[in-house]
Amino acid sequence: MAGEFQIDALLPADMAAKAEQVGVRKANLKSASMFALAVLAGAFIALGSIFATTVGAGSFSSTVPDAQGAISTVWPPGFVRLLSGVVFTLGLILVLVGGRNCSQAIT
Repeated sequence: MAGEFQIDALLPADMAAKAEQVGVRKANLKSASMFALAVLAGAFIALGSIFATTVGAGSFSSTVPDAQGAISTVWPPGFVRLLSGVVFTLGLILVLVGGRNCSQAIT
């Protein structure tokens, strides 16, 4: 199938040769294609950053009203930082996946 995902299981020497081939192919992209990929990468990182900031700012404490007043829970700061870091990697994953798919589509 043309859209099938393949995983390359390569030895280190073959892996270096494959990385060289991919690097040469990306270095020889047209300027417009390279610029489009750079803009997309910046947008994906910004999206991950916004998501991490939103999670970090919105998940530190929550207040739930009940019959006797309000119950407030505070998440530990370490957990919030861990959660923010996990959601920030969304941007990095989008750069890897999107860059691979977009570079194949653009060339």
